[in-house]
Amino acid sequence: MSKLHVKQIEGYLTSKLKSVIDMDDYAGHSDKGQLQKAFLTRGLAALAVSQLAEVALEELGPNITDGSKDGGIDLIYFEPKERTLYLVQSKWHDDGHGHRGRGGQRGVTRSLPGRDMKFAPAEAVSKLRRNAEARNVDAAATSIDELTITHL
Repeated sequence: MSKLHVKQIEGYLTSKLKSVIDMDDYAGHSDKGQLQKAFLTRGLAALAVSQLAEVALEELGPNITDGSKDGGIDLIYFEPKERTLYLVQSKWHDDGHGHRGRGGQRGVTRSLPGRDMKFAPAEAVSKLRRNAEARNVDAAATSIDELTITHL
């Protein structure tokens, strides 16, 4: 991907999500470049799900779980109609040529077959359940054994 494309995506994410993505965990961070990279990583996760699940980009802010205790999962989104759980791991690279590596992906996918939501830290799962309740999704509908899991 060219640097021009990266800058266009950066501008789009910033204009759409600046007021949507919670960056409170970076409030005291002195490195503004690191803050911007974290914001764009979160925005990129939201953009991927927005495109795949056909949900408004701005609605995905509360589903972002990125942080120091995220267990490698940067966004969790449950789509009730298709009964699909999206697990997103993202990484922003300013040059457009990076990749996320395989270490984090293995850590997430290795524990998926357990089907008891042990693959995500408790706070990420709690956030998923709160989001489901806020959207009036029946608690039974979030049963992991009946879902399609999409890991990005």
